[in-house]
Amino acid sequence: MANAALTYSPVKGLKIRGAFNANIADSRQDDYVSTKMPDSLGKIYIATSTGMHYNGEITATYSTKIKGHSISAMVGSTYEQNQTKGTAMSATGLMSDVAKTYGIASGQNIGTPSARYSKWSMLSFMGRVNYIYKDRYLATVNFRADGSSRYSVGNKWGAFPSIALAWRVSEESFMKKAQAVNNLKLRVGYGVTGNPAISPYETLDLLTPAKTIFDKTAYTIYHPSSYYRFGLSWETTAQFNVGIDLGLFRDRLRVTADYYYKNTYDLLSTVDLPSSSGYISGTKNIGTMINQGMEIQIDARPVDIKDFKWDIS
Repeated sequence: MANAALTYSPVKGLKIRGAFNANIADSRQDDYVSTKMPDSLGKIYIATSTGMHYNGEITATYSTKIKGHSISAMVGSTYEQNQTKGTAMSATGLMSDVAKTYGIASGQNIGTPSARYSKWSMLSFMGRVNYIYKDRYLATVNFRADGSSRYSVGNKWGAFPSIALAWRVSEESFMKKAQAVNNLKLRVGYGVTGNPAISPYETLDLLTPAKTIFDKTAYTIYHPSSYYRFGLSWETTAQFNVGIDLGLFRDRLRVTADYYYKNTYDLLSTVDLPSSSGYISGTKNIGTMINQGMEIQIDARPVDIKDFKWDIS
């Protein structure tokens, strides 16, 4: 594992940051069944795997304060790539146990070797603006565009905005007489996110190798995958929430309450297909799921003396 980051500030309030990290892993699995086991002719299985994951980002952030106005803005881009490779081999009917798995060539029956390869990448562009006025009015606007190699041509990119607003009522002049209330904030927000959780080649027509017999002779063939490839787009979740934060008696009593409404559409779901189609199943954008509800948390400190404190949540 390796990580590196560099931050540069060319002028006051502006920071440019670049970061890179990599994770490279190699593994080997050796399985061995001795010929000394009851009813065993000996068995060997060897599998190797290499995985490489890279992630890089560059962002520019600018912050400033002007007569009660506090503004910060960020723009950036990230790139992520993951690649895995693997091979496997097997044999049965061993002549000797001496070499263990390194004696795989001595097997009377050598299994067909296999290899696998997988690669995916995602490129993102993002931006964020935070605004605060006299610690009373707060706003955050986000936007990001994600492009994933997993999705179909024409559907690789998704746009995901969000906005959050807050009003710290306790900082208003008309609240100064309410001495019991030390914090009162109202919040509202709306945002959209995307889910790229499909396999890297789930939108491609694949061929699968196999063995078959013609006239007592074994041949290697390729046949279409039994998994149908639909044109897929981003599974998307849009969520709205409204909430309140209340602090009483110097935060001896705190209440947080939220109502949320979450709508997930273009769900990525596996569907069964009629056998007459030549396929068994496939992944499709189908269905919608809605979650909504209330979340309430109450924290209190009824006792707070020198030698004893009692918190309730």
